[in-house]
Amino acid sequence: AGFPDPKLPGNIGELPIVAIADLFASDATKGAKYILPSATFAEKDGTFVNHAGLAQAITRSVKPPREARAEGQVFFELLGRRGLLNVDVIRKEMAAEVAFFAPLANGIGTLGVKLN
Repeated sequence: AGFPDPKLPGNIGELPIVAIADLFASDATKGAKYILPSATFAEKDGTFVNHAGLAQAITRSVKPPREARAEGQVFFELLGRRGLLNVDVIRKEMAAEVAFFAPLANGIGTLGVKLN
């Protein structure tokens, strides 16, 4: 599929400012005013939810190169929060605000948590 995706509403090219976090140049980055270096799954802490609704923690195993940062850290700072992103705290906040994530309120454990 090309970019912009015709299934998405509107056209990204019509937006006044486009900022994209990505690993590589792509059709999406061609139209962006700002391109932020992204991080791979191995370079960030977070949570993945698989097709069966199992939420599992991922732990950073290496630091991202040079100026690349995990998207979660970027969003954290854009929200005016200080310090390093703590994914355990974010999971608890999500559990309190979004019913789907409520099972994360007591932690995620080593084997994950079933969400549905």
